[in-house]
Amino acid sequence: MREIKFRVWDKEKKKLTDDFYFHEFTDVNCFFSEGCCAFSLDDVIFMQYTGLKDKNGKEIYEGDIIKKIGDIKTYSIVFDSVLAAYLMDDGTGGYGLNQMLLRDFEVIGNIYESPELLEFKNPQPTKKTNE
Repeated sequence: MREIKFRVWDKEKKKLTDDFYFHEFTDVNCFFSEGCCAFSLDDVIFMQYTGLKDKNGKEIYEGDIIKKIGDIKTYSIVFDSVLAAYLMDDGTGGYGLNQMLLRDFEVIGNIYESPELLEFKNPQPTKKTNE
């Protein structure tokens, strides 16, 4: 059975955590288990664990940025609701995920803490001009 896990990006504090819980008396607020911070569900982004791990055994979540060892191209992990599947997206389209494919990939960041890892890393097709 696949393990169901989430982590949370707090938009206001710009903080990522998997150490949170829902308050038992309401579905409007969520609390960090450190007990210091309460926030509205509108102030967070939930990212689900894909059930897969990278080459180093690190869990891969929605929003993670992965890269193939020895390559400069990077991919973000997205969920496609039409296909009901997680994909690795390079900005030009998505590719299905499977554990065999991921044995050569590693998580290098995520789209919230390090979006620059997606910028300028993926080679863009060059336009050929007719001379």
